[in-house]
Amino acid sequence: MVGVINGYKEKFIKELSSEDIKVAVSGIVIEKNEKGIVVDDGSGCVLVEIETDFEEGKFVRVFGFLVWDGKMVEIRGNIIQDLSGVDRGACDIVKKLMNK
Repeated sequence: MVGVINGYKEKFIKELSSEDIKVAVSGIVIEKNEKGIVVDDGSGCVLVEIETDFEEGKFVRVFGFLVWDGKMVEIRGNIIQDLSGVDRGACDIVKKLMNK
């Protein structure tokens, strides 16, 4: 299936919907707090509940389960991947192609 990485569907944050279950999003860590991190992919921001040592400014991909309460969306993170060595523009192009 196109757009799926090991069962996780790679999505832009603005495209997350209540129908999604296992998702992967990539972006910059813009905040770190006691609950986890906030990731911004340029299309939106999402709170990811995960324990991590990654600090603000780091380019990451998170894999997890989408939690949707009708108003807000969060991701319960399972895995976090360091994408520091990856070109962000190229990553976005691949995501767009995968979700066609």
